[in-house]
Parts: sequence; structure tokens; C-alpha cells
Amino acid sequence: MARITEIKTVKINDGCGENTVYLCWLNKLGGISYWLFNRYKTEKTKTSINFPFSSNISNLETDQGNINISGKGVQPSYEIGASIPIADMDGIRGLYESGKVLMLANPTTWTTDGVKWKRVIITAGSLVVLKKDTSFYDVRLTLNLPELYNQIE
Repeated sequence: MARITEIKTVKINDGCGENTVYLCWLNKLGGISYWLFNRYKTEKTKTSINFPFSSNISNLETDQGNINISGKGVQPSYEIGASIPIADMDGIRGLYESGKVLMLANPTTWTTDGVKWKRVIITAGSLVVLKKDTSFYDVRLTLNLPELYNQIE
């Protein structure tokens, strides 16, 4: 006898488009949910300066200045968006609240190389929900990608 623990609903959209982001996350019921964000994707890079300091100038003729830093951090991110049916908004809020969110890392080669996922973090306070019309919401949020290595002098 088979026991059903969760009913899955699969909705298929006609077109994926370019610059799409496919996410999966641990939902409120302990299962995995998926969504393709196909409205837009904006790549961003935020940098931070590690430990700025002033050094003493020993020779004014040859010195380039007294402002130095010990390194620089780089945080890449994506701002993504999708048009979400009103009936699916509870699931999208679950995405925003989830502590385990993965992004498909190889969207163009997954059929030949196998599926590869990358862990991402949804930026706190980044969920924006705008009512588009009577049946859809326009949703935007920001994903922090894994940090790049810091440059250290």
C-alpha cells in the first residue's frame, strides 16, 4: 500500500526565454518546490573595502599617496523577476522564507552535463510584489551568489 505525503502540482509554461533563473527551495511542508524566473535578470556586483588605513609617506616625490587598503571583497548578485499567478503567491513567499535555496548553475548544458545546483541566499528585504492585474503579481527579489575570493595586498 502506497502512502501519499504530499501532492505535487506541475505547471508548464510555453517559453523559457533567455537570461532565466531556475530556483528550487525547501518548502514549508519539507518538500522541494521549483520556479523559473523568466521576466528579467540583472547581474550586480557589490564590492567592499577591507581595513582602509593611512600610511606614513617617506618620500613625497615618489610616493603615490597615503591611502591603502588590505584587500577588497566582491559579492555578486542577481536581481530577478517573474510574473506570478495569484494562486501561486503562497509558494513564492515560501521561497523568500526558505533557508535552503538553490539555483540551477548550468542552464544551457544540464541535458548533457547533468544538473548542477549552486546555493544562493535571498537578500533580506528584497522581495517586491506588485499587483499587475486581477490574476498576476509582478515579483522581484535579489539573490546573493557565493562570494568571490577577496583580493589581498
